[in-house]
Amino acid sequence: MIRKLYVSVGLALVLAVTVYGQDQAPAPTGAPSSMAVPTGQDANRPALQQRYRYVIERSDAFALQFPLVPEYNQAITVQPDGYIYLQDVGEMYVLGKTLPELTDSIRIAYSKILHDPIVSVNMTDFQRPFFTVLGEVQKPGKYELRDDITVVQALSIGGGLTHDAKHSAIILFHHTENGIEVHQVDAKHMLSAQKSLTEDVHLQPGDIIWIPTSFNSKMIKKIQPFLPFYGASLGISGGAVGL
Repeated sequence: MIRKLYVSVGLALVLAVTVYGQDQAPAPTGAPSSMAVPTGQDANRPALQQRYRYVIERSDAFALQFPLVPEYNQAITVQPDGYIYLQDVGEMYVLGKTLPELTDSIRIAYSKILHDPIVSVNMTDFQRPFFTVLGEVQKPGKYELRDDITVVQALSIGGGLTHDAKHSAIILFHHTENGIEVHQVDAKHMLSAQKSLTEDVHLQPGDIIWIPTSFNSKMIKKIQPFLPFYGASLGISGGAVGL
């Protein structure tokens, strides 16, 4: 009975992550990627180590201010379809843009009716970045992603591992522009007295950390070949990350 429960929980978790990834509507052709890399980023740096920069989401709100033409000042909210409406300009797709990209797009749009427009964009409401910790931790749940948090730090925020946790087979579900990557992290290896935490994986918004039990870990290896969506459809990458 217990083993059936573990199998059900494991399958439900993988299925939930798959559905979440499929639910993210693709941006129209030419729309910016949601995984923006800051200018000057080393192109060869591992994707999971890239620093996060906020991108516009649905229901985000911001204020447009035109110092020289205040009659164009306006409050904007991103609609469910990813578009905003600009006074005297019309609709613009903004989902996935960084704030500098949004500002440039608005400036270009208004340059059709204004000469060298000066505009500032100030966020007034936005989606707080978060990560989720599930499985064998003392306080599983959804946590706000503040500053630069690594997997080991996230485990501590979740109250630490339980006695039944499989330290060497922690699973990290990471969302990318190409789908979902699944990585195995060996926390036992990193936390050993002889090892360093300098290569600990940095989290990105939306990441899910699942800490299995020893039985879960064995179960996953056994059922992987039979999962129809395991592999290319999830962007699976094998091995431990950054170890």
